[in-house]
Amino acid sequence: MFEQYAEILQQKFPDISIHGDLYPPSDFMMLLAKFLGFGKMLLMICIIASINIFTYIGVQPMPSWYNWCISNKFYACMMIFFLCNALEGQVVSTGAFEIYYNGE
Repeated sequence: MFEQYAEILQQKFPDISIHGDLYPPSDFMMLLAKFLGFGKMLLMICIIASINIFTYIGVQPMPSWYNWCISNKFYACMMIFFLCNALEGQVVSTGAFEIYYNGE
């Protein structure tokens, strides 16, 4: 969106210089994104190593979806990787930018 505004302004006023940057996400959202990334890697390692994480938290029997993940390691890891990356991107994306004119 910023690039579109910058392009319109540059066409109308070719002598001005436009500098932009993304508005940073909050600290909580950055922490949440890091937690998602860590959880993603931990879950993928458990699936690849065929570790039943549910025995450690006292859930018996193993859920059928996790059993499918253990049986289909490649597909499960790819799905986890892409879904978690999409979630991480949404968490840190603010979509916000600011426009200053003459320092204001």
